[in-house]
Amino acid sequence: MIARGAIDNPWIFQQAKKFDDDGSSVKEVSLEERVAVCIEHLKLSVEHKGERTGVLEMRKHYSGYLRGLPEYCKTSSRANDLCHDRTDC
Repeated sequence: MIARGAIDNPWIFQQAKKFDDDGSSVKEVSLEERVAVCIEHLKLSVEHKGERTGVLEMRKHYSGYLRGLPEYCKTSSRANDLCHDRTDC
């Protein structure tokens, strides 16, 4: 199921199209680009759904964006706890 793969890899459609077009694979997305897109996704989610819901719903996407990040488990755990650290969430 390619659609489910997009949760952990939002670049999957671009990669599948490239493979379908010429049989070649796309180079791995850089860690910097993944983090930048994750931050943009979070900002848009908060803007569209409000801070609490936007942050909470983003939790399922962190693994795909942050995989390969040094100390991923600590980073992911901290990202998931951000809203709980605030009194206004």
